Amino acid sequence: MQLTEAGHGFDTSGQIRPEHGVGAWLWLTALKKAGFADIDVGIVTDASRETSTDLHQESEVLQLFGTNLVQIRPVAEALGLLLPSLDLVAALGEMDSDWF
Repeated sequence: MQLTEAGHGFDTSGQIRPEHGVGAWLWLTALKKAGFADIDVGIVTDASRETSTDLHQESEVLQLFGTNLVQIRPVAEALGLLLPSLDLVAALGEMDSDWF
């Protein structure tokens, strides 16, 4: 059985390959982090290591997909996997004083 996503085939083995892109892994990681009742999401690397929902600890997985935390930050923030970055320059520019 084949399911297709953007012209790339997924087979029933449940493997996410680099050519599928990092999006599928991020989506499953977001489901795992959400912790919905009666839904267990387990994501394991080829080395049988369970991946966490802390993207800062998953540089090995990101490298597998040819990306890094900086490149996926907007998507990861939208999925709730990373807190939004704080732009201190913009924040200071909006303040009347320089005191915190």
